[in-house]
Amino acid sequence: MKSYIYISESKLKHLFQQLPDNFKGIDAEIKAKFLVIEAAIKTGNIENTTISMLDEVTKYLEKKTQIGTIEYPGEWVKEKVIVRPIKSSLNPSLFGLVGKLPEIEHYFLLGGSKRNVIGNLESGEYSTANSYWPYLVEAIVESYENIEKNSGHLMNDKRYKINHSNIAAGVNGSELASTIRDFYRMVTYPEFEVEFLGKHLATEYFQDWSMEAYKELGIENPDKSSFFTPLYVRYC
Repeated sequence: MKSYIYISESKLKHLFQQLPDNFKGIDAEIKAKFLVIEAAIKTGNIENTTISMLDEVTKYLEKKTQIGTIEYPGEWVKEKVIVRPIKSSLNPSLFGLVGKLPEIEHYFLLGGSKRNVIGNLESGEYSTANSYWPYLVEAIVESYENIEKNSGHLMNDKRYKINHSNIAAGVNGSELASTIRDFYRMVTYPEFEVEFLGKHLATEYFQDWSMEAYKELGIENPDKSSFFTPLYVRYC
């Protein structure tokens, strides 16, 4: 049996309602199941149908979209990875798992709202704002800076102070990349393996150079960090 850690019901409901009718009508059994799920959505009683919805949305995304990997992402990414949880007292509604691909300098973070954590008794108290990309980026960077300040570390002196193109208010690409990497290095919680399916939000390099500039230096695969917001996360 699959053991889920996190399911974004708002994303799931939104995606499910966009599935084309011809996909829902592949055969009588599937069509009947979809009718039950759609009735549950209309009445607001989706708890017992969440996994069925998730299975069908996942099948559709796997069949009809380009699902990539962390290293070679598509619009969606599905992969098994080793992660560490992050916790922020400054942003208690923030859900985050951070990790690094083996043998290469490619860090990643799965970020969303803690209200989507399975079995979280306080989920109703949390805002959904962390599902919104700019708010999520700001929460991640703000949480990192708070942890770094309280731990007595100096701010990363490798961050550039010139004006870069922002990916969110006050946050540029190299800053986000450094934040994700430094989160991974600072977090000391135990590691565990998960599978996730998530939306690829960004892949940023530690320096704001073009790929042409990297290639001129003989660097084919620059160090980088990627950011995803999950539809689901489950234990492997």
